[in-house]
Amino acid sequence: MHVLFAFLLLFVAQAYAAPGGFVRETNGQRIARGLPPLPAKLGKVLPGRDQFYKPTPAFGKRSAASASPSPSPSAAPGLSYIGRIQVRSEDGSPLGYLRSAGGINEINDPTPDDDLYVRVQANRAGAPHDLIGLNHPSGPSFLGARASGAGHLARRSPTTLNLAPVRQTLPGGRPASMADDTYSSAIWSMNLKTKELNAKWINPDGSTPPTLIAYDKDSKTLFLTGDLDAYNEHHDANACAVSFHVTTG
Repeated sequence: MHVLFAFLLLFVAQAYAAPGGFVRETNGQRIARGLPPLPAKLGKVLPGRDQFYKPTPAFGKRSAASASPSPSPSAAPGLSYIGRIQVRSEDGSPLGYLRSAGGINEINDPTPDDDLYVRVQANRAGAPHDLIGLNHPSGPSFLGARASGAGHLARRSPTTLNLAPVRQTLPGGRPASMADDTYSSAIWSMNLKTKELNAKWINPDGSTPPTLIAYDKDSKTLFLTGDLDAYNEHHDANACAVSFHVTTG
């Protein structure tokens, strides 16, 4: 009777110890029994990694934020304007409108039929953008600045840039070059309150000189320069600074 009872206890203990059948031994137990260690599980958890690792809240926020790039100033929501560009003197007096001609360096006065119409895709961040001439003789064109040669503006330098149709370039980047010409399109930024267009040229070496819009009364041409006094002295001219304003009326 005692032998039968002990056998039943042993059977019940084994049944509870292995409810699912075979119990996997540890490598220590197998080595103690003279057996080789169990083969490694592949494709589960890499060495040095926690299978149940969860990022900290701070890391999770950083990961979520970096999932998509942050908007740059040039990617700010745009505001589109269509109108003409009025040229004004330093005291604010209107001189006329830009003329739709081969270059964009003339004031159209007094015939309004030849006024240049443009589209401006401005932005609230004040980042540089393109200026598109809609009724230019060669068709819709990017209107920017061009120079024969290096196109390097600087203080105490009479160098100028022509205002003309150019190929599109990257906003805020160095000018492109083709043959002997250096040019850039996205040199404009617009004050959303006053609708004034400002030009900002970047030299080929990456430097950012002062950029003035000027009008030579003798040659009746508009241009960009880094030093108006140096230009006047070098050319014995009487050019003056002017400003561009987009008018939509």
